[in-house]
Amino acid sequence: MNKITIPVTIGLVLLIFAGCSTGFSVNPDPVEETSVLAETLPVTTLTPAITPTVNSFTLSPQPYQSPSGAYEINLPQNWNCSESSPYRVDCQSPDGLSAMNIRLIHTGMRLSQPELLNLADAEINFTHAGKRAFNEDDRLIGDGVLTAQSSWMDGESTWIGEDHFVRSESVVYLFSFTSIQDVWSDYEKLVDKIKESTRFDPTAISGDPLYASSFQYTAPDSLFTIDVPTSWTKFLDTASIQKSQVEQFFSPDRRASIQTLVYRHGALIKQEFKATKTLEILRALYGSGFRVSHDKALPDGRERLAWYVESKELSGVSFFDSWGGSLYIFTVLWDDEYQPLYQPVLDRVVESFGFP
Repeated sequence: MNKITIPVTIGLVLLIFAGCSTGFSVNPDPVEETSVLAETLPVTTLTPAITPTVNSFTLSPQPYQSPSGAYEINLPQNWNCSESSPYRVDCQSPDGLSAMNIRLIHTGMRLSQPELLNLADAEINFTHAGKRAFNEDDRLIGDGVLTAQSSWMDGESTWIGEDHFVRSESVVYLFSFTSIQDVWSDYEKLVDKIKESTRFDPTAISGDPLYASSFQYTAPDSLFTIDVPTSWTKFLDTASIQKSQVEQFFSPDRRASIQTLVYRHGALIKQEFKATKTLEILRALYGSGFRVSHDKALPDGRERLAWYVESKELSGVSFFDSWGGSLYIFTVLWDDEYQPLYQPVLDRVVESFGFP
């Protein structure tokens, strides 16, 4: 992790403005905000790097440039900052009572307004799972912008947060701010200044991986693990297939997804039953037009099926195996038109397969 000190040093990259910044824009989309209630995304609190002193709610005069080149921003003066990847920077106040982070999400195309909200909800749901006494107090939605304010408990203290999503071409910028309740009113004034100081250049990461932020997902009954993008929305289905639990993660535009299914047979599963039952389940899920184009046995005991449904212009690859009395099927699927966009993302998911 690269250490940043503001304003003396900011990682490996520090840019001093001379009055203009070619390629950067201040307002990627016009904003007209309305209020909606929902959930939101906090910042992971960082361990203070120095002895706590007085809080600092002023901006550094020197702008910080992301290693990705996708944005420049004036960070808080004298805060402790570090880069965990080219797409993320985390900062904390000297007294440890306030923090912020900035993340970039490369989506490969400009998301529509509903697709942006899908992405935001997925990030929110992933991050806030397990938060104690979490409550979203307000949500403001504009064209290409979503801002959510929330509160939660950590120990005996109440924390306040603001999470700000900005769409700019094929990139979504996520700003997350948090502080203990006692200092939020002062910090909130700085938050607006930080956002206003940002200069965007989404073209800088046009060739970078899509949906690079992921988490390790564990299938039901701990049968296997895979890495899933944090921006993809999860759905649970326990009714479609008898004795089965289906969990599916959809891309924000719903054009690609990752699906896991565990069928609990209740008795030892034999090889012949495993293959027959898998095909039966896949036909039930995808319809009578389901056709297998390629079948291959893998060295780890799994079987790989490449398939398509011509009438739906849908294709996928399914991997299946059994353990004791459970059959599992892990599938990546896509709309045929969107295969070039999502294939690299789905390939990463497939390659991440492992066992707990």
